[in-house]
Amino acid sequence: MVCRVLSLWPGSWPLVKHLLVLLVAEIYAVMACSAPVQAFQISSATGYARVVSQAAQQAYIASHRAQVITAIAPAMSAAGAGSVAIRAVTGPIGWASIAVSAGLVIAGMLYTNQEIQQVKNNAATFYQVPSTITINGQQQLSGSNLQDGCTPFTAGCLQILLVPNGLSVSNCVGQSPGGVPGWSSNPRQWSQLQGASTAACFNNYTFTYNGVNQAQAATTTPGTPSTDQIAGYMGQLPASDPLAPEQQNQPAGTTNPAPSGSSSTTNLPVSPSEMPTTVVPANNVPPGSSVVDPNAPAPSQQTQTTQQSSTTTTTNNPDGSQTHQDTATVSCSGGQHNTKTFGSVLQDHYNVWSASGLLGTLELLKNLSWPTTFPTYTLHSTVMGTFTFDFNAWSGVINTLRALVIAGAGFVAYRIIFIGGH
Repeated sequence: MVCRVLSLWPGSWPLVKHLLVLLVAEIYAVMACSAPVQAFQISSATGYARVVSQAAQQAYIASHRAQVITAIAPAMSAAGAGSVAIRAVTGPIGWASIAVSAGLVIAGMLYTNQEIQQVKNNAATFYQVPSTITINGQQQLSGSNLQDGCTPFTAGCLQILLVPNGLSVSNCVGQSPGGVPGWSSNPRQWSQLQGASTAACFNNYTFTYNGVNQAQAATTTPGTPSTDQIAGYMGQLPASDPLAPEQQNQPAGTTNPAPSGSSSTTNLPVSPSEMPTTVVPANNVPPGSSVVDPNAPAPSQQTQTTQQSSTTTTTNNPDGSQTHQDTATVSCSGGQHNTKTFGSVLQDHYNVWSASGLLGTLELLKNLSWPTTFPTYTLHSTVMGTFTFDFNAWSGVINTLRALVIAGAGFVAYRIIFIGGH
């Protein structure tokens, strides 16, 4: 047909080409305006999502703080170089009634190895757990005390080391036996250290930094707190502290990654009453929320009624005239209306289109590889001789047919889905 038009109207090909391009652009413009599902796809088929708000997550941690910390403390106490994760997951009861599967991670608290070490150090300081003192690679006796005046190291700074020797008060005299390389020995000292209940005898050593002997100085490593001490320290932290569980909480659900890959992971099952959910528009999920059902049904609406009544009071005046006073009473209540949002309408169109079977065909046409060069065929005949047919000479016509096929398929799909019966 196109060839016949071109043969009847010489030189018309550029105009026909432009008209075809405009026709294709018009078809797709109409489809985009009347059914823009391709441009505005959303992840919710209903237009609504069931979420656990950030406030609900924080409220759960606040009301179950002791339980959360009891789960964190043993994991931190046993942690090596890895991290520790505590996750709140949907339990086996209550969630199925609101279309939420059991075992879904709602929120999680992830403590890195650096944060775990900080908690341990702080707990050791909080409970005055004795530090480990090391000199020249040798660990000093338990109960030793270091008075460190070399933080930082400056010329002439002093460290004083007291090492318990078990001697009685009557024998706690004279010089300390032996010595520590690089340290000076001093007379034994009978004293009661801060935090100790009784006095004891100590060997007394001193170290003076001269600028080159730092390798012989004493180093301290914070003591290791017990599980109960870690729990006690975390229990007294305010909710605003960066190491508190409230500040470590991160949303999960179906749209955020749950804490994983840690050396220790503990799951805490929760019920819908412990972490209440709300249904919100899918395109307006509050920040920090965990989506537990991206395809939640639209919330129900109350029936709306409007009532109005009026009363007229007539008063006879002394001069024979009358005064009329009107009193009106109006009452309204919430009403039922179409709960569909713009996003849910678009998704409905997209679902119908996808289910019609035409979407796959259109995708095939869209992704079909069209050649840019065309073959040349040479035919040999004993009667007519050699005949050569070059399809490249007809490339413009072939491109036109391609545009007509795609445009026709798109227009038919549009007519069937958005006009014919929908």
